[in-house]
Amino acid sequence: MLLREQLRVEEFTEKNEEFRRLASIDPLTEVYNRRHFDSLVSSLIGKQVDRRLQYGVAMIDVDQFKAYNDHYGHVKGDVCLKRIATAIFESVHPDVDIVARFGGEEFVVLLPSCSPQAALARAEEIREHVSGLALPHAGNPQQGIVTISVGVSAAGSGEDYDFENILNQADEALYHAKARGRDRCVLSPRSLPETPVTADA
Repeated sequence: MLLREQLRVEEFTEKNEEFRRLASIDPLTEVYNRRHFDSLVSSLIGKQVDRRLQYGVAMIDVDQFKAYNDHYGHVKGDVCLKRIATAIFESVHPDVDIVARFGGEEFVVLLPSCSPQAALARAEEIREHVSGLALPHAGNPQQGIVTISVGVSAAGSGEDYDFENILNQADEALYHAKARGRDRCVLSPRSLPETPVTADA
């Protein structure tokens, strides 16, 4: 009976761990969901003692995705998002970086220990990887394939550090990337004391 009870406890523990894992993962793309991303960021930054260390953030949006769904259907749209999520994950350092689905066709990547210029370079690697998939996209007449736009921001983790502000800056940079023709990475002007830096396709 003791052995049977021990097995039940172990099984219960394993199931609990699996439930927790599933609760943290976006079921479609199999990267972290927004809620778990927020939790990880809070924990990571809260433990950070070196205020000189910078964090980069890349906000990623699939270009003309509504047109993709309209043309190919939502089932293929889901497949497309899975392929993009995999490409993003393959482009980062999974033991350090954090990748999550932010919502809809948007993803976010946290890049610890990354200066603004380094974060921009890393974002460009992600953009090139997705472009390299060469997924056909009839609704994207300029490129003819699925592309992404990326907004990048970076800041240190000092006492006045507010991660929500960094996310907002990356989101603003993403808006600039879209406005400049999509399929490019733009660094937030607030990350450097100069005009926005762009990595054009």
